[in-house]
Amino acid sequence: SSTPTTMSVNREREQYRQHLKSLIQKVKTTDVNNCSLEKCQKHLKEAKQCMDLLPRLDDGKPLPQHVEAAQFRRLLGLDHVPPSELQILAWNTLKLARLNLAEKLEGQKKFEEALTHYHDMVEQGKQMRKVVWEPESELHTLINNLALCYKRGGKFEQAIEWYQKGLDMCAQEDPGSTMERMIRDNLDTMLNTGKAGPVGQTTAKRCCWNCGVSPNSNPSVKLLCCARCKELKLAVYAYYCSAECQREDWKRRHKLYHQEIKDAKKTAVRNNFQPLSEETQAVLNDPDYVPDSDYASLLSLSAQCTEQGKHHKEKKLLKKAIKMEPNNPVAHHNLAICLSNSHEYEESVKEFSNAMRLVGAKPPKYANANEIWARSAASIFAMFTRRSECSCIQKPIWMTDHKELELVAKRVVEVVPSFNEGWAMLGATLEDVNPERAIECYERAALVSEIDSNVTRFQQEAVRVRSKLLQVN
Repeated sequence: SSTPTTMSVNREREQYRQHLKSLIQKVKTTDVNNCSLEKCQKHLKEAKQCMDLLPRLDDGKPLPQHVEAAQFRRLLGLDHVPPSELQILAWNTLKLARLNLAEKLEGQKKFEEALTHYHDMVEQGKQMRKVVWEPESELHTLINNLALCYKRGGKFEQAIEWYQKGLDMCAQEDPGSTMERMIRDNLDTMLNTGKAGPVGQTTAKRCCWNCGVSPNSNPSVKLLCCARCKELKLAVYAYYCSAECQREDWKRRHKLYHQEIKDAKKTAVRNNFQPLSEETQAVLNDPDYVPDSDYASLLSLSAQCTEQGKHHKEKKLLKKAIKMEPNNPVAHHNLAICLSNSHEYEESVKEFSNAMRLVGAKPPKYANANEIWARSAASIFAMFTRRSECSCIQKPIWMTDHKELELVAKRVVEVVPSFNEGWAMLGATLEDVNPERAIECYERAALVSEIDSNVTRFQQEAVRVRSKLLQVN
């Protein structure tokens, strides 16, 4: 039987859990633009207090998906102590509270104070990767935000330094990722020659692409333009303060920059695509300008933003498209993907659900509507099973009933048999009832995957279920 002391601790722990859930909901729903600085500071103070209480009140109980993940990590020789639900709640609450306060301070042009919080978030991000298995992309995003704050505060050399740290980290941990493209794009935009486009972009500061020194900070510096950039008449020219800096940057990243441009031109010729006009590129480069275009043009522009990792601009274009055709599921689906890439998972789930609702069980009114429904369902499932941040988000009703979830998964692979996430979803739902079939589904997911990391991940899932099945037998 429980002692009075144990009962008291359990009661206090439950109150702590409920307070954390309530606090993280407040922090998530805070409109930084319209709330007071004091409110953001209060949230951060409460989040820090919760972190101080965590060592005493943490019950060590992980979520089911992390228990399964721990078993698989053990097979790979990785750390297999799963984080507890309270750890995830406390860490994420602190991270979001710091982010809100940093953004508020940045909006008030208090860059020095904002930078302090961004640096704290980066350090916290490094710890979170060890404690709650935070994915690499989360830390890369924090570093990108830190560099942006340095840039907006006029500290261009520090901004370049952090952009380069982010690129080096991405190259080692997540090469070719969306976050790597976004950081490179932000750095390239910052180092632009400063030519204003037709929609009136502000002039950028010109400086050395390698070390960040500029004539503004050192009048004796004379910048030389990359001859290849000039020969190709690129929208963005690379500049260097010395031949040594140019050689170093060429080996590290500028060679890759030219290779990507070369590959893009080959693709354009092969697919009979026209390269982006200067006007279109200018629209994409201006983060706030949204043109008065038709629905299809807005979708096309948003797709270009996706390729360039400009999620903020992509959101604006897609939201305008939704206002034009609110019952068309395409923009809802695309906006959900954009929100997911920006780590706004709760809003992403809502938009995926909107896309599914608009398709429904009726005969599809729009082209590829059934495929949009299937991809939306599989994406929702993937977020809830792989993202710890989604543990506090309410699941769609169809995910709470196993039989209905299995029916949805079967329909997904029936509609889009070439979609790897659909097969992974079906495999996950069948693990307990039909493990042999689950193994087949994971192997099929690996077979239809085009990205090496996905192939490896799904193959590892098949190995995990097969090992589990052997233990039972």
